[in-house]
Formats: sequence, structure tokens, C-alpha cells
Amino acid sequence: MNISRQLCRTSIAIVLSLSFTSIRASDISSHDVVQTATAALAECMDWQFVGTCYWLRCDLSGCWETTTPKVSHYQPEIVLSVYPDVRVHPWTEVKSLYQGIKKEALDALRLYGLPNTAASGGAPPLNFHKRSMLRFFETDLIGFPVPFGTLLSTTLVDVPVFCQGQTNPFVAYYQSELDANLWRQPMLETIADVSILADTAYVGPSPSDFWGFLRPRCGFILQTDPLKAAMVIAARAVDVLLGRIDGHIRIALDHGQAGERSFENEYRFKSKDQLFQFIHPIKENHCASLGSGGTPTLPLDHNNTFMWLIWNRSECCKVGGSIYLGDIDF
Repeated sequence: MNISRQLCRTSIAIVLSLSFTSIRASDISSHDVVQTATAALAECMDWQFVGTCYWLRCDLSGCWETTTPKVSHYQPEIVLSVYPDVRVHPWTEVKSLYQGIKKEALDALRLYGLPNTAASGGAPPLNFHKRSMLRFFETDLIGFPVPFGTLLSTTLVDVPVFCQGQTNPFVAYYQSELDANLWRQPMLETIADVSILADTAYVGPSPSDFWGFLRPRCGFILQTDPLKAAMVIAARAVDVLLGRIDGHIRIALDHGQAGERSFENEYRFKSKDQLFQFIHPIKENHCASLGSGGTPTLPLDHNNTFMWLIWNRSECCKVGGSIYLGDIDF
């Protein structure tokens, strides 16, 4: 089975599962995800009028120049989950789905050379010792449950123009179990790119207080603190999705939507184009760069599961003519 087809089937199944999954009060549901984003909208959106786009519009009577406003803002586009095993996935609907399709997905991956240890669930067990240095996490990045325009329509936040997102609801853009070859065998990425050995990019507030290295991008990490370990894994997952293509199995984000001209910034690790909002094990109503505020104090759940909303920075202008002439930033 084609891996891209498997990812698409996973995404479709997530949507279908929403109608059939019962939600317990203690679970993190899709409704909870949307409500948490709504509560943080005013704090995280940071809508700005940043420039003007120039267009050439023509009809039978001739051509003339017209303009449209260029705007910038953040919007919740990706739900990022980090968890030791799919059996304890913090997102209820996704956990139910993954448990049902895991066997079929791993059978498909065996066709692409997945080692038997990984295909049979060769990840470390859930019951790590509390002081164990070696930890392992799975992760996934899934499209935010509703389009940004729909989210805005349910609030009192009023903006004249907004950009369309780069993701579609419930699409699984990255799932580490479907990328088990590299996610569970860090040496493979190192062999493919020996420059990793000299890569000193770290996750944490400072070089003297860092929690782990960005590369190799895998599920294993030496870190006694489960929250710090999970934040390193989160940074690696985002880098896999948004960074350069180098063998990891993922679905690329959409670039350029109908009816607007978007200005996408090249992804850079630790840039402020992505902000993170904690939604599990606590629900925060603000966003920040990952690790920028030091180590947060969170009540950990016994399964060491974590979820964030990723707010991507969008910059665009609506199409105002048949030919784009350029733009000016203020």
C-alpha cells in the first residue's frame, strides 16, 4: 500500500470517527481543542495591517492599477500531540482511530523495510522509571479541527481581512508510527546526513540550560524531566514537518490558496513564525515560542502525554486584479 495513501486514509478516518466516538468528561476532545483556541484568539492572533499589494486590472475599456491591504496574523493550524504510546494518546477521537488502524498501517510499512522490532511494537514500554534518563515518545501533527474563518465566526473578534490556512481539518500531516524507520532508528538520519554530527541546535531557553538537541529527529531522548523531554520531541516533530525533505514520511502543507496571494516565510528553527499554546495537561490562553519562557510548571498526568496548538504566522493580501505587480511593507 502506498504510504501517502495510508496517510490520507488515516486523515479521512479521523473525520469519520468524530461522529461515532463517545467522549468521557476527562478526555480531551475535538470540541475542547476548538474551545481552547477560541479562548486564546485575542491573545494569540496578533492581527496587523502590514502593507499594500498592487494589481493590474483590465477590462474591455482598458487597464488600471488597484490595491488591496496586506495583513499578517497568527492562526491555529496544527494540533501537536506527544505521547509514549498510542494506547494513551491524549486526543480521544485520534486514540480510538489509531488503535483500530495501527495493525493495517504497520503491515503496510513492512513492505518498505520496517524492522520487525518496530513493526511489532518495538518501542520502549510505557512504564519508564521516574528517574530514567532514556525516554521514548511518539508524536503526530494533525490539522486543526475547523477552518480559521469558521473559528472567527463563533467569536466577537472582528477583522476586515484574514488569510486562509495551510492545513485542512483533521488531516494527519505527520504520524511517527508511519515514519518508524527514521523515528525509531536515529542512526539512519545520521548516516543520511553526516552534518548532523556537527549540528548544535538545541531546545531550551539558553545554551547553559538546554533540554536536548534538535537532531537527530527521533523519538528517543536522554532527559529525566518528562516535560522537557516532550518539548524536545515537539520541536523535532515540527522540524520534520516544516523543514527540508530528507526521507521522513509526511504530507506537505498547502501553499497558496485561491483568491489570495500568500507570503510564506522560509521555515527556521526557533523563529517566531510558529507559536505554541499548551492545551494538555493544562489549557493555557496564551502563546509563546517553544521554551522561550524557561521550563513551565505543569501538573503532569500519569501517562506523560502532552498537546499543543501550533499557531502559524500568515501573511497575505486578497487578489485585486489579474496581474500581481508587487507589494510594499510599512
